[in-house]
Amino acid sequence: MKGGDSDETYSTTPLNIKKRRRRKSSRPSPSSQVEDKRQRTNSEISSESDTVSESEQSDCNSRGKVEMSNPSDLLPKVSLTEIDIVRIAETVKQLLKDDIDKTVERVKKNNAKMESTLKIKTNQLNELHVKNTKLQEKVDDLEQHSRKGLLRLSGVPFSRGENTTEKVIDIVKRIGVNIKVDDISVSHRTGKFKENKTRQIIARFPKHDLKVEILKSAKKLREIPGLHDICINQDLTKTRDEIAFKARAYVRNHDSKATWVVDGKIMIIGNDNKKHAVTRMYDLNDYVFQSDNFTEINEIEDNQETEMQYASNGHDRVSEQPASDVPVQLYTSALGTNK
Repeated sequence: MKGGDSDETYSTTPLNIKKRRRRKSSRPSPSSQVEDKRQRTNSEISSESDTVSESEQSDCNSRGKVEMSNPSDLLPKVSLTEIDIVRIAETVKQLLKDDIDKTVERVKKNNAKMESTLKIKTNQLNELHVKNTKLQEKVDDLEQHSRKGLLRLSGVPFSRGENTTEKVIDIVKRIGVNIKVDDISVSHRTGKFKENKTRQIIARFPKHDLKVEILKSAKKLREIPGLHDICINQDLTKTRDEIAFKARAYVRNHDSKATWVVDGKIMIIGNDNKKHAVTRMYDLNDYVFQSDNFTEINEIEDNQETEMQYASNGHDRVSEQPASDVPVQLYTSALGTNK
């Protein structure tokens, strides 16, 4: 055989080779083994956990039964002697005492601060009260000074369309005082309208000497027919009007001897036979308190409205002041009348 012929013969001869089918092996693959192992592991863990939980549940139930049956068995056993009890009581007592002492000390400090603050406020209040009193007194002095030339005539009959200045001039002339129209700067009725009650006439006299002369002659009114119900008085502030009213009440009650008014000052002779000028209520009380037989003014029943001056600031008690402007006209406890 030639080499060329043999090669050609080999190439042309068909191969009788059949593909073999792979038979399924009974041995599992590695991936299947891993998966099976994982499933078995999960299954075992689940069963073990179920077993453990059941065991724990049974243990809990058994312990609960024991606790419910006798709880004191679970508490620690403590044994205290009388000495221990006394020691504990003393300790608690000391703790409470210390706490109370601290509380008391704190309260004392707070009280001390409050007392200090209260003292300061009280002093401030007293100072303000003193200042207020002084201011009120100054206002009263100024108001009384503005009334210096004023006189009040009470009991003068009213007539429709009247001229009050002419009525004042007529009354003053009848008591013996020479007066002209120019001597009165202004006059008018004053006070509230009341049925069956005549309002007062207030008149301003620029000349002080003329005003004093009129007051000196005012005592003649009681002796002149038709004028005995008329009274002439100084115009006082509300405060001094009340002082004059109380001074007359003290005289009637024999707590002082005499009282009169001079230029807005209430003059009073006490039971010490001394003359005092009063412009403050506390001064009047101080002088009257010197009497051993002093009676509180609140206890005096004074129904004589004719002895209370009417103040132009709206005081409602319209009346006469029995004592006039000069010392010779005294309201005395001996006679109870002017002299």
